[in-house]
Amino acid sequence: IVWTHKIQEKQSDIYKWWYNFWETIRIVAGAVTTSGIIAILFLDEYWIKVITAGISIITLFIDSYLKVYDLKVLSNTHKSSALDLLKLREETISVLCDIKLNKYTEETLIEKRDYISQRQMEIYINMLDCSDKAVEKASESLKEKGDSTYSEEEIDSFLPILARKNK
Repeated sequence: IVWTHKIQEKQSDIYKWWYNFWETIRIVAGAVTTSGIIAILFLDEYWIKVITAGISIITLFIDSYLKVYDLKVLSNTHKSSALDLLKLREETISVLCDIKLNKYTEETLIEKRDYISQRQMEIYINMLDCSDKAVEKASESLKEKGDSTYSEEEIDSFLPILARKNK
């Protein structure tokens, strides 16, 4: 759950970065195109017309690209999947704490396990595929930076006193 959550987060970040990049280029290209059109009204220079037309074509390409690939929606979809997985992770942690407290019967544990497994599959079925770059970034975050990894002391500090390993 932790691994898949991090991959979904990273894919969301990638799409958000590209969306912001293309939006910035579109704004700059639109401003330059408008400036070129205004310049054409006052100066009848051929090179201004060529540059304005070229940048206008770039703006058209970016607009078309962003209509076909709605990067903002893709980012939000991956973020939503990441949040669903985060919720499931927290539910799983809660069950693990309750196990530590001997709260469940064997039958209840089987029900909890089945629920978590079923919910995980529901989330996975509705998730969009991720890029190799997102997997690479997630791996770096989890393995090298230690995201979502805590020492026993850190884990104990997050838990209620009764659920702590070193109580």
